[in-house]
Amino acid sequence: MACEIPTVMSAVGINSEIISNSETGFLIQNFDEWFNILSELIEDENLRNRVGKAGRQRVLSEYSVSANQKKYLDVPCFSPRSVCELERHFVHTADNLGC
Repeated sequence: MACEIPTVMSAVGINSEIISNSETGFLIQNFDEWFNILSELIEDENLRNRVGKAGRQRVLSEYSVSANQKKYLDVPCFSPRSVCELERHFVHTADNLGC
């Protein structure tokens, strides 16, 4: 998701909390849905771009170090400096992955 690649997941467990179906990714119930969604993504560049961008925005707003900074700062072992170092690490890692 962070790399703006549309995410396709089985509709089980926490996946339904992470993905907003057809908006930030796709939740799949069966083999036919896997086939249909993957085929649609292969053929529709606009869909890939729209869902990929929405997925990245969700990651940034809900799961990034910046979005969770207050939670980190509430943990005694994290200082503001260590949170900044974590952010730099994750940004550097994403850059190295081509995101």
